[in-house]
Amino acid sequence: MATQLFIPKLGQTVEEVSIIGWLVEDGAKVEMGQEVLEVETDKAIFPVEALAKGILHIGPFENGDVVPVLEVVAVIGKVEDVFVGGNMGEAEETPASETVPETKTLEGPRVVSEEKGERVFASPRARRAAALCGVDLTHVNPTGYDGLRVVERDVLAWLQRQPKTGVLTQQDVLSLLTKAGEAVGDLPVGESVPLSGIRSVIADRMGSSALLTARVTMFMDVDMTALVEARDGQKAKAESEGWGFAPGYNDLIALAVARALREYPYMNARLTPDAIEYVEPVNIGMAVDTERGLMVPVVRDADKLTLKAFGERFRTFVEQARGGRIAPDDLSGGTFTVTNLGMYDVKAFTPVINLPETAILGVGTIDQRPAAHEGELTLRYMTTLSLVFDHRVVDGAPAARFMQAIKQMLEAPKDWLGL
Repeated sequence: MATQLFIPKLGQTVEEVSIIGWLVEDGAKVEMGQEVLEVETDKAIFPVEALAKGILHIGPFENGDVVPVLEVVAVIGKVEDVFVGGNMGEAEETPASETVPETKTLEGPRVVSEEKGERVFASPRARRAAALCGVDLTHVNPTGYDGLRVVERDVLAWLQRQPKTGVLTQQDVLSLLTKAGEAVGDLPVGESVPLSGIRSVIADRMGSSALLTARVTMFMDVDMTALVEARDGQKAKAESEGWGFAPGYNDLIALAVARALREYPYMNARLTPDAIEYVEPVNIGMAVDTERGLMVPVVRDADKLTLKAFGERFRTFVEQARGGRIAPDDLSGGTFTVTNLGMYDVKAFTPVINLPETAILGVGTIDQRPAAHEGELTLRYMTTLSLVFDHRVVDGAPAARFMQAIKQMLEAPKDWLGL
């Protein structure tokens, strides 16, 4: 009997992947554990391994196709076997207490009523659009995967058919943007890059954040002279103890933020439809620039880590992110994000909140500036921090106290670094 090769679950948040390409040809002999396919999530690239030894029979999938996790994409068996597709996940929908019916060929995901306790199969973008606009997916006619899966265009099409209520909706905004694009559609285009993969995710999340949050930005200058000296000392310590890396400003700033979040837990929060939740773990997301776009690896329980432990984890994530091999679960679960553009000589900026987090800290360049110190005007190493927070969750004065605590720790690092 042929063994089905399906898209494995690649993390709690991954619902679908894009096929990059097969590493072996259709009809080739493969070994168990051999990498036969590469797929891309919205965050990284992963190989799919053969689950058996035999002849590979590839299904009707092309490079660039988007398929849900647990979708069968090939079978491995004998030369005379043929591909039979389906979705391995449907077997998981059957409660353990029920009698399992006789096995039959699966024909792919189907759309069923969630009101009856069953699942509506829909893409992540469709679910986000439905959540933003208050759409019940059971009322939407699916067109994806030959009418078996609700996709984003189905939700937007459903919204267009609804009567106007006199209230400006997100769909009205989308329509205006579409018309504006049509008005300049005759302009020459040098290149058109598909909005897909991580770029699509960034566009969606940044747009959602700008639309849904009540953003306020605070700027604060910080004297980093003591931190510069402390970093030099920690670099020497790391070299003498063989850490394998030199601690950087990102490490030190992130640790200061983590300790401030423990002291001011109202910033370590998220907003739900009916409550503000104060999250227990302090998980710091660190924005990383990669060739594929912006990624935010998450260092969990950062407030409990030493400088060495934080630096090791962060560098591992950076290497994996830039290599396109970071696990999806390592890019989720953050409670606060730090983003640094100082290496590009940016003095200050207003980053976008990484939902569902409450705030994000932007770090500008560290350079020497004239500043007052102990009653004299002298050159000091200075930086400008930018705290963007959601005013729906926290007010200005509490946010300012949190930011002031970060400033005080950065200006006196010996107090919390144990120097």
